[in-house]
Amino acid sequence: MVDRLASWLAGALERHRVAVLVLFSAAFFLMTAFKARAKLFWHDEIYTIVFAGLPSVGAMWSAALDGLDLAPPLNTLLTRLAHAIAGVGPIATRLPPMIGFWTMSVVVFSMVRRRSNATLALAAILVPCFTAAYRYSYEARGYGLMLGLFALSVNSWAEAAAGRRRAWHIPLLALTLTAGYWNHYYAVLTLVPIAVGETVRLARERRPDWAVWGAIAVSCLGALPLSALIAVAASQSAGFWGRPRLGDIGGTYWFLVEPVFAFRFFLAAAIIVVAVAAGVIFRSGATGGRERMPGHEVAAGLACVLLPAVAVMTGMFVTGAFVPRYALPGVVGLSLTIPLALWRAGSRGRLPEIVLCLVLAGSFAESAFRTLLVAPPVFHHPVRERPLLTQQLAKPGPTVVTSSLWFLQLWYYTPAELRSRLVYVSDPAAALHYTGSDTIDRGYMVLRRWSAVNVVDFPSFVEAHRCFRAYAQGSGWLLARLQDAGAGIEEIGSQRGAIVYDIVLR
Repeated sequence: MVDRLASWLAGALERHRVAVLVLFSAAFFLMTAFKARAKLFWHDEIYTIVFAGLPSVGAMWSAALDGLDLAPPLNTLLTRLAHAIAGVGPIATRLPPMIGFWTMSVVVFSMVRRRSNATLALAAILVPCFTAAYRYSYEARGYGLMLGLFALSVNSWAEAAAGRRRAWHIPLLALTLTAGYWNHYYAVLTLVPIAVGETVRLARERRPDWAVWGAIAVSCLGALPLSALIAVAASQSAGFWGRPRLGDIGGTYWFLVEPVFAFRFFLAAAIIVVAVAAGVIFRSGATGGRERMPGHEVAAGLACVLLPAVAVMTGMFVTGAFVPRYALPGVVGLSLTIPLALWRAGSRGRLPEIVLCLVLAGSFAESAFRTLLVAPPVFHHPVRERPLLTQQLAKPGPTVVTSSLWFLQLWYYTPAELRSRLVYVSDPAAALHYTGSDTIDRGYMVLRRWSAVNVVDFPSFVEAHRCFRAYAQGSGWLLARLQDAGAGIEEIGSQRGAIVYDIVLR
């Protein structure tokens, strides 16, 4: 009965696969737009907005060489295009990552369906929606685009290796690899599963696929103009706030999959494990007529799953800088390998694929229902809802935000007529001394050359202002620096985790 139900479901999904993808796409874009509309732009996203708003592409390149944004510029260029079409806004500004995530979903659906069936293909595109990858689908940085380009590159390689439409997939491989490098430097790790797969093919076929290796070589040539930007980024790695350690490997995997650890998914996993074990025990002779995947694809898939570990070690031994979101392509590996592993295990019973698909589809439908109808996300203005801050800005003189990470968001949402009174005092040397990182302060020193953001270096500020107010929320180095200098620091109010101080320099 289970097999008949599975066959019926797979057949129905296969016949209506276009409608299934359209329905998923509509739900994804609508739900994600609701979330994006309510989400505040945070520090890194505001850099994207400022960078994309420069007068010309030439100015953007000059700003990149100056170190305005340490990421390569492709995502920002696409954001500039989105702004030209729809203007700056919480949805329009985040269109490139949304489209990147959706592209990954379509590609993963195609890859899994070709190798198994439409039931597991649907499950495969739902897996990322319950990982860390989803929340980066509506963040105006390069991570959503990174996922889409990674999936396109791996699919182009797999199709070319299988001999399908090589005249199309070989150039697409070169193009998407190159675009990946121009979007995020850690996209170079896309070469790992491809190289692993090609090594297995070479061992089996005893001859290299020169077209694939040529596409890789072309992509490396396409990355050469980035060398100057890489040098700028590398010059700041010593003071970067994310210093990787070997122990970060486990933390990175946990970061990627932690949202999956809900009771319903545990229950589904238990049912799947029991069903697979029962199939092995009671149907050991059955094969179900399912072909084995080529060895090079299996090797590449395992390499994709190992990418987070490779990313951490790359940070340790090559770049000196790493944060877990750099390893997001590992989610694509999980989305491919989990359903396809069940496909092979399911040759002894089809209950596992039904359970996986129905649990994921039901959870996705519930999430969409809650987001769109039951409890739509609400936008909370970060300045209007902080009356203590607005009171300080209404007074003459500067109000200094002590938190390096909070300042830019507060500045962005402060009314234009009051922005000149909101100040960040920058000192990379002091930041490095007190916090161990100078990345944000160095970034602010560049940002003030390319925007109207009110950033003042510490010596100039204290020379001009012996008395001022400090708005402290989140971490920062300024108060510790003032205490060591013997300044008078008096609390005059607090609200929502923030404290306002009167500062008197003696």
